[in-house]
Amino acid sequence: MIVQPRLVEQTSVHEVIKNFGERFKVPMDICRIIHVRVALRGSLKFEQLREDKRLWDFQKKLIPNVDKVLKREGLLGSEGRS
Repeated sequence: MIVQPRLVEQTSVHEVIKNFGERFKVPMDICRIIHVRVALRGSLKFEQLREDKRLWDFQKKLIPNVDKVLKREGLLGSEGRS
């Protein structure tokens, strides 16, 4: 999933369930879905879950490169992200 976090209210494993604004699903021939393990949440309360921000370390390179691929595939206009 590629999402603008401030516009997402609820997600499932594979898609945004509730959001504000536009939504676009990346076609399966461009992306992959990978499951690596069974969820371990179990009886944890929401407050006990930790936010993983590791991906943010790569945002300066990741965002422009994702935009480039989406533009090349015709999925994002030349004006950039919406």
